[in-house]
Amino acid sequence: MTSMEASKTHTLHLDGREKLAVTGLEEVVSSNASGLVLKTCAGTITVTGAGINITRLSLDEGVAVAEGSFDSFKYSDSSKARGLAGKLFK
Repeated sequence: MTSMEASKTHTLHLDGREKLAVTGLEEVVSSNASGLVLKTCAGTITVTGAGINITRLSLDEGVAVAEGSFDSFKYSDSSKARGLAGKLFK
């Protein structure tokens, strides 16, 4: 499998609520100690927690690894999240 094919597949692996690995990453929308917003091929993920730090990032490979204390993960489909106003004002 090439790196381009790998980036089309999304996985989320959480190890003991302390280490997070994400594949299928397209963009890091925001990052700080209390959370991440990641755009993936499966939608946008909002991650919350404490002491969060990205330890590995490769947009070419579509991979991110972060460490910290993770509390929640919420997916949203960006095309659905725009609503009617977003569709009207493209």
